[in-house]
Amino acid sequence: MKNIIFYARLVKTVSYILMPIIIINFFIKWFFSEISSDSFIAGFLYNSQPSQYLIATMPLLHRLMAMIIDGISTGLLFMILWLVTEIMNSAQQHEIFSTLVVTQFATISKLAFSLALYEPISRILLSVITTLHNEPGQRVLAVSFVFSDLINILIFGLLMVITLLMQQATSLQNEHNLTV
Repeated sequence: MKNIIFYARLVKTVSYILMPIIIINFFIKWFFSEISSDSFIAGFLYNSQPSQYLIATMPLLHRLMAMIIDGISTGLLFMILWLVTEIMNSAQQHEIFSTLVVTQFATISKLAFSLALYEPISRILLSVITTLHNEPGQRVLAVSFVFSDLINILIFGLLMVITLLMQQATSLQNEHNLTV
């Protein structure tokens, strides 16, 4: 049990470190794009996003629209990390197989599946929004669905099904415990 508590504390600490990095990275990317290409934090999580030059030349309204589109991904990732910290808190308190933990795992899997589905859509929308201010003929609609998107959707879809099955099994076990 000591190993579980140690790893739970480690995962919780890493999650707490990543949460502000994700938020700081998001705001550096969209508000300070001229310095973000030189920043380690800003380049840490975003590798297939609009170039810093495109962001710097965008009008404020288009930048805000792109921030909303990109903010959905950031919000989903932040919520996943927050739920991971909650699960690790439960693990440190020796509540590993409780109904709450299984529900949190199911929520994480749904959020991760949503994030996997949303990423290709986000790239399409960002390609349009970041070039919307260009003159006609210079705007870009980039549609891409790469193999890693498919793998992410399959893995997180499978994870979602497994955690929903675990949630159903936990509720059946609780009903069984009440009737016996």
